[in-house]
Amino acid sequence: MKVHLTVVEGKPRGASVALHGSTFLIGRDPECQLRLKSEEVGGRHCTLSVVKDYVAVRDLGSKIGTLLNGVRVDPTEAAEAYHGDRLQVGKLVFEFAIEDDEKASSSVIADDLEDNSPASLANRLIQKTLSHGADPVKGVGGHFAAEMIDGVPVVTIQMERVVDDPETIPFARGLRDLAEREGLQKVILDFKHVRRFSPAAADRLLAFIDRLKARRASLKICEVDPQVMRVLDDKGVTLQVSLHIDVNDALWTV
Repeated sequence: MKVHLTVVEGKPRGASVALHGSTFLIGRDPECQLRLKSEEVGGRHCTLSVVKDYVAVRDLGSKIGTLLNGVRVDPTEAAEAYHGDRLQVGKLVFEFAIEDDEKASSSVIADDLEDNSPASLANRLIQKTLSHGADPVKGVGGHFAAEMIDGVPVVTIQMERVVDDPETIPFARGLRDLAEREGLQKVILDFKHVRRFSPAAADRLLAFIDRLKARRASLKICEVDPQVMRVLDDKGVTLQVSLHIDVNDALWTV
């Protein structure tokens, strides 16, 4: 498996860096495979390690942190990055390309990478079409059920708990895939099965909302359990989306 990082925010935009070795180190120190000039980046800022079909991202206690899809990586444990995920180190934003047929390339010393304007991962839309096409409800994964009702994709979360990593990671991945659908203009997210929802999961939902806003797509949420509602209120989700009693109410309310 070959893994590349492509610069999507900052200079030089479009530059590609191949990961190599068991551990790929990013920071300002000369020993880093990817060296950045920004003073806000730590000497040994973060590491990337290829594990099966994903990349393990570990922050090394940096002051500003390492962001994966808009969420700060916990320094005490590695986060999983998949094809199309975005990594932010300082003001630079990279996108992961994980492909079996990628050509290997030599190490890149990125002293010439220049930080540009500040970028937030949660506010950027990944501009690409998934391999399963632009159908808004096709192939949403086992943790979601989707159907078209009156021309609107209705996505039901098939999870009772979205609390720990085993639930939060596939939940976030499903939302990411959904946000990338080329034909998606509006969507209803049905919470009727969800009984427990963590603040970390709410952060992933906020990132999804921002991605939809970036492409001028709209989101409605329905059938939210009272305990889940408290989490959404605390994280400010309810200030950004329209909440409804059920799917029919969401469909017919302007």
